[in-house]
Amino acid sequence: EACGALFRPEAMLDPHPRMGDSPLHWVEVESLFLTVAHPEQLLQRMATSGAPASVVEVIARFLERENGRVRLTAPGEWGVAWSPDRFGNPRVLFESGWEYALTCADRSQEQAPEHGHAMLRSSEVTTLVSFGIDNAVLLLAGSVAVMDALQDHRSFDYVLTNYFYNLQGAKFSTSRLHVVWAADIVEKTPATSDAVRYFLSRESPEQGETNFAVEEFVEVVNVDLAGALDGRIDLALAALDHTRPQSIDPALWPALELAVTRLGQAFRLDAVSVREAWDVLHQWMQRPDLDVTQPAHAYLWLKGMAYLAAPIMPRLAEYLWQRLGHDGLPLIQALRAASQPRPQTSARPRFAPLSPAALAPCLPVSVVLAGATSDA
Repeated sequence: EACGALFRPEAMLDPHPRMGDSPLHWVEVESLFLTVAHPEQLLQRMATSGAPASVVEVIARFLERENGRVRLTAPGEWGVAWSPDRFGNPRVLFESGWEYALTCADRSQEQAPEHGHAMLRSSEVTTLVSFGIDNAVLLLAGSVAVMDALQDHRSFDYVLTNYFYNLQGAKFSTSRLHVVWAADIVEKTPATSDAVRYFLSRESPEQGETNFAVEEFVEVVNVDLAGALDGRIDLALAALDHTRPQSIDPALWPALELAVTRLGQAFRLDAVSVREAWDVLHQWMQRPDLDVTQPAHAYLWLKGMAYLAAPIMPRLAEYLWQRLGHDGLPLIQALRAASQPRPQTSARPRFAPLSPAALAPCLPVSVVLAGATSDA
């Protein structure tokens, strides 16, 4: 599944029953396939929709190996039933991505009928689908081919793909309970949602597998966030001038303008990169050329922090934006607008220092036991 390809029963070596030693009973079953009319055009559309070259290559290999055919039905009874074959064998729909697409569009039309059906060729709605490498063939080759074959419909405009994310070196798996649940890590440990989002953005598996290492997460929170960032925010807030409205010094604006441009590029629909957005924020957090003990530099740095952190650390971003005298959430239109900083009226979101032991309540038993064994 890590390569994105489909399992082919004819490729099995020495097949045998999973239980018992009875001989296999072979059954001939007819399946339905769809021939991709224009494979080259499909691959080109994948490339322009945001799929990385490595994922497009997966689709190219699949189409070549399968002679441009996409499976539509599979033998069995589990799934959405299709008519039995001519031998009476039950079949189900195999390629379900297009069904999900049409269902999403139906639900959207129910909620906002003025926008019409999002998956029609005539629609002006922009659609995006996100999935992992193990669903690449199903959602790119299969769904796109089916939607293209439907006379009045179209596939998703953009795709957001990812590779596997590991936990302590082994794949996240809900079936094996080798997971960290989002609610648990922020409700049962001192870790904040902003800290978790910051680390996950840094580790986003966009071009290959990445890993959630407990010790590394603890170090990033303690050094980058609870240490350096919290300390710099304290200095900058203390340096703000609360007596009059302020705006960004024109001489300092280019520094922030470049970062804002990079952040916008990180969220282009045809090239989304959460890692790039994290890198923009990370570099702004450090900015050695800004002396945050000076009011003008402090105002600029905090305003940049609020805007650049909004997609990654929204709680901190909203707090800083309001301390600067703005209301609501950070907006690009208000970056250059004057505002009068407000004195502190509520507790500032802080990053609590962590230890591996403090994360134990959110970790699967296997990880906790592994840590205990190594410590012993």
